[in-house]
Formats: sequence, structure tokens, C-alpha cells
Amino acid sequence: MAYVPLKIAPTTPPSVQDFLTQKLDRHFLRPVHALLLAPTPPAGEFHGTIANVLLEVVSGISELTRTRGRSGEKFRWLLVQHYPWADEQVTGADVMTCADLIYSSFRNQFVNALGVDGDGNRLTLAGEGFASEEALTAFEESRVRLFGLARTVELTGGGAILRIRELYWGVRRMIESCTGDVAAMAAAEAYLPRTRYW
Repeated sequence: MAYVPLKIAPTTPPSVQDFLTQKLDRHFLRPVHALLLAPTPPAGEFHGTIANVLLEVVSGISELTRTRGRSGEKFRWLLVQHYPWADEQVTGADVMTCADLIYSSFRNQFVNALGVDGDGNRLTLAGEGFASEEALTAFEESRVRLFGLARTVELTGGGAILRIRELYWGVRRMIESCTGDVAAMAAAEAYLPRTRYW
């Protein structure tokens, strides 16, 4: 068993399907799959790499699929509209709080400041890899959130926690959901170059 490709909606424009399967799957999600299978390094050494890749995927998809707003607004919009919050029983105002926390505390701090929060908050990446290819494949194939997964992101007494496994599953479901959004796919089709470059 190996990496499970994204399940893209059949109505997705061909150029966007090609981009998602040839660029996104191959250059971003497959490497995360490999890192999640790597022997567990001391103190979660790969967590920062995995988090950065996944947060950049969210950022990139938000730029492709939303024509209005600044980057942070697009990033939050994508998380609010397409991330599977309901599966972790996050609803209402909590959805915007979680999206804002991921953007402001993790995406910005890890991209711009190597994970250091200048306000003194402790930002923690948590989680573990998978013991076998079979376990990871079952995780990727699962259409429903598996029992035992925690919330993707949570505030703690002195900061916040972002959980890697939960983020990986949620980002995959988010992209798949987004491919069913006609307006988002039209925006992505218009955004992508006419000639394939990947």
C-alpha cells in the first residue's frame, strides 16, 4: 500500500485536476506522507517541516481559489468554508477562532519567525508518525474522522497547540471539499497558467 491520492470532484476543471494530481499531490502531500512514515525522530524533529508544508498548501490553495481579499482573509476563508471543523465538533464562532489561530499563531509565526511568537506565547506542534504504511494508508482513505483524534488546534494556558496528524487529515479533506465548490474551481482555472509548467 502507498500514498492515497486526493479524491477530486469529477466536476473539477481538467487543468485544476492536473495541477492537483501532478503538482500538489506529488510535490507537497506525498513528501508529507513519507515524513509521517519516517522512524520517529527525537522530540518531533519533522513536525516543523510537516506543519510548514501543510500550512503553505492551505495558503496556496486559498490564493488559487479566492479572487477577493488579502492573503490572510483568503487563508481564513478557505479554512472556515472547507476545513472539516464539524467532524471535530467545532461550530459557530469557534470555527473563525480556530482559523484565525492557525493563520496568526502558526502560519505567520512559522513562515516569518521560525515558530517564535514575539508575544511570549508558547507554540507547540504535537503528534506522532505512523507505525506502518498500512496504518497511514487507512488514515488517508478514511472519509470520516477517526476515533481518538484530538482537535486540530487548541489554546492552552500559555499558548497554542497544532496537531500534525489532525492537520494532515483535515487539509486533505479541505482540498477535496474545495474541488466541489464551483466558484472556487472557476477561480483556480482562471488563475492557473494556460500551459502546464509542472
